[in-house]
Formats: sequence, structure tokens, C-alpha cells
Amino acid sequence: MQGTHARVPHADFSTQLIPEDVWDTDIEDAIVMCSDILPTGLEVGLLDGAIKPGMSIAIVGVGPVGLASLITAGSYQPGELFVIDTNSHRLDTCVELKNTTDGLTTVPLHTIDNSAGTAVEEVMTLTHGHGVDLVVEAIGVPVGWYICQDIVKAGGHIAMLGVHGKSATINLERMWHRNFRFSAGLVHGYTIPSLVHKVLNEEIPAHKLISHKVPMSQISQAYDLFSNAARHKTLKVLLENDLN
Repeated sequence: MQGTHARVPHADFSTQLIPEDVWDTDIEDAIVMCSDILPTGLEVGLLDGAIKPGMSIAIVGVGPVGLASLITAGSYQPGELFVIDTNSHRLDTCVELKNTTDGLTTVPLHTIDNSAGTAVEEVMTLTHGHGVDLVVEAIGVPVGWYICQDIVKAGGHIAMLGVHGKSATINLERMWHRNFRFSAGLVHGYTIPSLVHKVLNEEIPAHKLISHKVPMSQISQAYDLFSNAARHKTLKVLLENDLN
């Protein structure tokens, strides 16, 4: 929301009461993540992907929403994690988040830099040619889809939460017989109350998804941080109202 005020229809049913003792704290800032990326990463990435304990999970694209899938996976005891990106800072962030998220600290994590286009080969080598149980597509470009369909295990699931603006091909000629499942869509929102509870109890490190805080009087800086994310090591930008 980019404005000093907003009208919220049916607010009694669509808002969450935040305890006064966390106002103006990092916890309150972290709760903002429950409005979009945390439920998207959890619901569309993991729950729609039918996550089960012991599954191997690959996240293709570890921007903020991919990172949200990572830190919400801790409640489901994954067996192995793979994170794929071309941004070294975001891959390093995955390691930090994994080591500070309940349920993930002992889970093997493979960080894969796809700058040279070798992600598929690396994942298939690490999985001895089998592939991954659940692949979360969180990048929203065709190459993300192609990685997903090449690394999903036979009988596995591809869950797409990336917002695609260009066409991509489902290669049915080599996918139809693999019994894979595919889901995609927008966030539902039914996990928001439970996510707020977890953030309030510091069970998930949602505050670490916020890399920058910018006053609204300097909104142009926020757009620069967003547009040049790699250069600024940007994750989520939190706007703070300093306008009267």
C-alpha cells in the first residue's frame, strides 16, 4: 500500500488486530509480510504443492516470495532443500534463514547458482538422477518453468507462484508419462491468522525479509531499490509514513 490512508472494506473480517506492545517494533514490521509474501509462499508454494514431511523441496528463484516459501517450510519437516538463483546475496540469505528457522536448522540445504545455466545438471546429480518431490517456481520467467519441469521427480509436484508475463511451453512429449502434478494461482489468505501468530511468537524470522526501510517522503529511493535489487541487495522494502 503506497498512501497515507486506505479504505478497507469489511475490515472486521479481513484485518488482524496487532497487540499494542509490538507497535513500532521489528515484530510489527515483520507482520506486514503476512499480508502477501508469507501466505503466498506457504499456500501457493507449499500447501497447494501437497507438502509432506520428508519431502525434498526445490525453490526456483529466491527473491522475497521464494524466501517466504523457505522459512514457512520449517513446520513441515522437509527432508532436503535446494535453492536456485543467479543472485549470490539471495543464495547467502537462504543459508542465514535456514540456520535461524525452527524446523530447518538440521535440514540439508543446497545453494545452486544458475549463472552458467547448470542448475538442472547440478540438481539431478545431487539427487542421483531422481529429481525433487516438490518444485516451487517463484521467479515468473520461462527459464524458471523449464528448470522446474526438468528437475521434478516422477510423481512429483510443480507449484507455480511466479507471475508470468511471457509464454512458456509445457513439454508434454516428455512430461506426460511422469505422473507429475501442477498447480498455480493467487494467494488465498486462509493462513494469515496462523502466520501472524507465528511472527508474534518469533517462530519464523520474517523480519529478515525486510532489507530496507524508506520514509514515504523519499519514495523515489524505494523504486530505485526495487528496480536495481541486485546492486542494492534488496529483498523487501518497507515504507514508513513520515508525512503529516
